[in-house]
Amino acid sequence: MSIPSDPFITYSSAEPPLKIIEKLISLFKVKNVALFATIDHAGEALKKGLKLPYEQLLIFGDPKTGTLLMQENPAIGIELPLKILVWQDDNGLTQIGYKDPTYLAANYGIKENLQILQKMNEALNSWVKIAIQQDKEIV
Repeated sequence: MSIPSDPFITYSSAEPPLKIIEKLISLFKVKNVALFATIDHAGEALKKGLKLPYEQLLIFGDPKTGTLLMQENPAIGIELPLKILVWQDDNGLTQIGYKDPTYLAANYGIKENLQILQKMNEALNSWVKIAIQQDKEIV
């Protein structure tokens, strides 16, 4: 397996950010993935009198999967659960970004459960691509 040179993967969409968030949350439900938290960076900035364009972080995962990685190396727990960041850029486009989990293998010496990181990356890639498709509802 080759290690990606840039672990942060970004997709763009003309869909409004809230619509992308809603699609991702629907996907998590369909896939039986737990949504642990949603952090509204823009909303929290506004509470402090600061302006920030739309930006939300989704924190989600499947404890069955993450536990296997943490059993191999507990330190990888700092990277888990998985996260997807959704924000609006200066041009009004929605950006969706996440870290490629396979990048963690070298950092944490993951060898026995490498296929889990690969499957995580495939799932993230697939889910973001589904979420950015216009006029597609999650069923």
